[in-house]
Amino acid sequence: MNMPLSRRSLAFLLGIGLVAAVPLGLVTGCQDENQPRSRVRIVQIMGAEDSEDLAGSVFQSDVLDAGQDGIPGTADDGVVEDELLVAVENRPSSTSLVLEPDGPFGSVVITHYRVTFAIAGEQLDPVEGALQLIVPTGSERVAGIVAVTALAKTQPPLSTLAAIGGELFATATLTLTGYEETSEDEVSASASFQVHFADWAEEEDD
Repeated sequence: MNMPLSRRSLAFLLGIGLVAAVPLGLVTGCQDENQPRSRVRIVQIMGAEDSEDLAGSVFQSDVLDAGQDGIPGTADDGVVEDELLVAVENRPSSTSLVLEPDGPFGSVVITHYRVTFAIAGEQLDPVEGALQLIVPTGSERVAGIVAVTALAKTQPPLSTLAAIGGELFATATLTLTGYEETSEDEVSASASFQVHFADWAEEEDD
């Protein structure tokens, strides 16, 4: 889904993945048939509830939400999925390429995302889902994703943090995949960011 640039502290380290596509007749000179026309990259990752650029910080994932009353240990406590916004850029892979948004090869379609987690001594299942994000050449668009599911917070190791306290640090890697319009060649981009899991309401009360 397309969303305007706009949740809490999150950080991203741009571990950018490039793309895949094929040759174009609108170029000057020879173009390798196995080289991309479009270069896709993730330029920003943000929390879904604010528009602040959170580069250089760490995303704080709350393993137990204190509910509407904001008081831990009451009846309305629960778990909430973590949503993020991802800004994606599409540029020609070469300055010799002449691509137009409404012309051949003029956009890419991001159709899928996957988030994996590296946690020392622990394992957290990947999160993935479908997207339908069209990014015209020379443009940037934003998609919303779920980075940590509510279900994951009801199971170890995250549920253990809510039960007895503690914290976990993870390196999350987001990978977007899709295709270039006209050629239907695959495109992809990746970026990594840091996640700090804890019961943040309890942490603030301590």
